[in-house]
Amino acid sequence: MKKYITVFFLLSSLITQAQFNKGDKFVGGSISASTYRATNDPGDQVSKRKSLSLAPSLGYFINKNFAIGVTAGYSTTHYFEENVTYKNDQTLNSVSAGIFAKRFFTLSDKFLFGLNASATYGRGGFATFNWTLS
Repeated sequence: MKKYITVFFLLSSLITQAQFNKGDKFVGGSISASTYRATNDPGDQVSKRKSLSLAPSLGYFINKNFAIGVTAGYSTTHYFEENVTYKNDQTLNSVSAGIFAKRFFTLSDKFLFGLNASATYGRGGFATFNWTLS
């Protein structure tokens, strides 16, 4: 089922058409989920990790090639480790907020190249700066 969902989103992004104008607004974001399980030698040590992350965003086009926006995020990760001598079971939650800017370069009538810059602050006191080519 996960493969079908992934293929759907990849194909839908290929057939999407858009024309940007000054004053246009957009909504976007990301969702991610992961799971991990490892066992070292039967009965010796078990490690598990599950995580979920949500980050909606809202943006505004300054002109047809440049947009600015805000994003907010929530992430939760559950860790579990156990072996003969110890057991560790904890959940870590975090929230974040940030701003971003996107610049689009027209390469042809049907193809755009985008450059994205963002600054995000997380509840844990760390600041991350991401530069992404898309």
